[in-house]
Amino acid sequence: MIIKYKCTADGFSARTLLGEGFNAKFDGKDYPVEDDPAHGMVSVKLLSPNTVEQTNKRDGKVVGVLRLTVAPDGETIHTTHG
Repeated sequence: MIIKYKCTADGFSARTLLGEGFNAKFDGKDYPVEDDPAHGMVSVKLLSPNTVEQTNKRDGKVVGVLRLTVAPDGETIHTTHG
């Protein structure tokens, strides 16, 4: 699966080739995951200039936390589950 990520000063977005994805701001609020049959929500935090923490929720409960760190080449994102 290929996921395209985009990070700006205000937020973070992700999109698969099939259209599932989100646009979330770094404000601690939950945002819907579009085209997700489970109707998931996501919130994001900017931990450092190159690291984002993404919290995934379903029915108001946390189902996963990811840390995404951009590699020095700017082309690769390393993901760890927390």
